[in-house]
Amino acid sequence: MTLARRLATFAAGLRFEDIPPAVVESVRLRALDVLGIALAASTTEVAPSLYGALEAWGRAGGACTVVGAKRAAPAPFAALVNGALAHGLDFDDTHAASITHASAVVLPAVLAVGEAAGASGRAAVTAVVAGLEAITRLGMAAPGEFHARGWHATAACGPFAAALAAGKLDGLDEARLTAALGVAGSFASGLLEFLEDGSWVKRLHPGWAAHSGLVAAALARGGFSGPETVLEGRFGFYRTFLGQAPDATPFETLGTAWETLRIGFKPYPCCHYNHAYLDCALELRRAHGLAPEMIERIECRVPAG
Repeated sequence: MTLARRLATFAAGLRFEDIPPAVVESVRLRALDVLGIALAASTTEVAPSLYGALEAWGRAGGACTVVGAKRAAPAPFAALVNGALAHGLDFDDTHAASITHASAVVLPAVLAVGEAAGASGRAAVTAVVAGLEAITRLGMAAPGEFHARGWHATAACGPFAAALAAGKLDGLDEARLTAALGVAGSFASGLLEFLEDGSWVKRLHPGWAAHSGLVAAALARGGFSGPETVLEGRFGFYRTFLGQAPDATPFETLGTAWETLRIGFKPYPCCHYNHAYLDCALELRRAHGLAPEMIERIECRVPAG
């Protein structure tokens, strides 16, 4: 069975009753986290450019809420802007093993589709879990390799997860979900070049992934085909982006091990690779009474990307 088919089979068969209560509660907290961060980010300098683009795209209106905006938008555009806002403060959660910002992709996708369709809370939670379990495993199949080659794993893996979650909520069967994943592969993207000058494009990556997933799922629903070997094929995702085959091991535990529970909330609004240094700084201040004026220089060694 191909990896895309494995993901589709898992998502198509997943029921709310199959999900452990701790995972359900985790999803509820992640929804609050994502929405709170998006609301806070709606007051930042990045927001006006997002809303300005929305004005150009959304003159016809839409059914979906955009956090902080005065007008609704079509689902793909709402997912794009909300996903960008959810990542706007670098405060959104992180799955360390896959190095992905999972919820900032999956939640905006599901909220947009769910609002447009009038989905139930249980259906939305189930779709979110399907997406989170997918994006984490996609990153775990090549741990650290995306960042090592200049790809943002969130943006690269995100379209697949968003397509799976959106398609699940929209009632796609296993075959159509597999096709949606095949289509999503052609939306995978996300360069790390923003690290060179601090430009804003990083914030866009989860939103673009969410938007892409909605488009892929909609195309598949209408009968559009995509390659089933999109992940492990000769010209598939992993060989094209990384020059190597994926490790299929993480996909073997779908439905038995819940990676959603390993997605960590951030205590600080910055890359989680910096968090240990912040913990140390706070502990040094507590233990030794250090004040800012006593510090001449701070040097932290972190990996590029």
